[in-house]
Order: sequence, then C-alpha cells, then structure tokens
Amino acid sequence: MNLIIFRFVALFDYDHHMSPNANAENEELSFRKHQLIKVYGEVDPDGFYHGQIGNRHGLVPSNMVGFKSYTA
Repeated sequence: MNLIIFRFVALFDYDHHMSPNANAENEELSFRKHQLIKVYGEVDPDGFYHGQIGNRHGLVPSNMVGFKSYTA
C-alpha cells in the first residue's frame, strides 16, 4: 500500500492545550499560522491527519489546515 503524502499550511495558530482530548499533549502537534505541515494519508474518522513538522510527529486537526500540494 502506497501512502499519499501532502503538504498542508496552517490556517490558524494551534496549541495542543486548545484540544478537549485528554492525551493531546502527547498526541497532537502545535503549530503557527502559515507553518507548513507534511501530512501522511487521509483524514481519520475523528477529523485528524497524521502529520510532521520538522522532527515532531503527531495528530493535526483537519479544520485548522488547508491543502497546499502533493509531495514526491
């Protein structure tokens, strides 16, 4: 199975402290508006992508980002 990789851009500032999820600190990425995020695969049933910013990996809320491009 080939995993599709996308580039998304943050539409807003987001800090994991904003999340209602109990494990957000360990599971979600924090980011700043206009920051580029590498996203792996499609959005999950809970509305999150699996993303990467630099060396950090975690969940990214789909309502806080916008599609920018596909990556090779």
